[in-house]
Amino acid sequence: MPPDTAILNAPAHDTSETDATFTFTGSSQSATFECALDESAAFAPCTSPQTYNDLLPGQYLFKVRSIINGIADPTPALHAWRVREAAETEAPDTSLTAMPPAITNSTSATFRFTASELGVEYACSLDGASFTACTSNIVLSNLSVGEHTFQVRATDAAGNVEPEPASYSW
Repeated sequence: MPPDTAILNAPAHDTSETDATFTFTGSSQSATFECALDESAAFAPCTSPQTYNDLLPGQYLFKVRSIINGIADPTPALHAWRVREAAETEAPDTSLTAMPPAITNSTSATFRFTASELGVEYACSLDGASFTACTSNIVLSNLSVGEHTFQVRATDAAGNVEPEPASYSW
């Protein structure tokens, strides 16, 4: 009978971990093993546990087969998984680049702003109202006479929301 091989421990099918460790066993204690990482890779001698370090994001296929008396397992044990990009966790920072004068008679105000990251979405608030979607070069009109406070915050593509909005009072 040909030998049989089983993978006992392997990485999760979808992970951001860049190191992968596999433990495996064969149908005989006298078995030796050969492993391959990826579909087209050639089998090479290995032992359990087998570790691969510093893997790049992408799809992987681990193959392992036991060998007894020169006979290799005709159906190697397989494990497919994906290493995904590590989540980006840094929130963007918004800067106001144009705003009205601190004291003005105008009942309209134009604000321009930029963020420390590309591809962000902005949300603006006037005088403590709820934040709503906005874009740079926003014009606020029909403002009442008196003090006002404008705030803007950015959310990046990873969903990180700026914790402290950029703020300006006039």
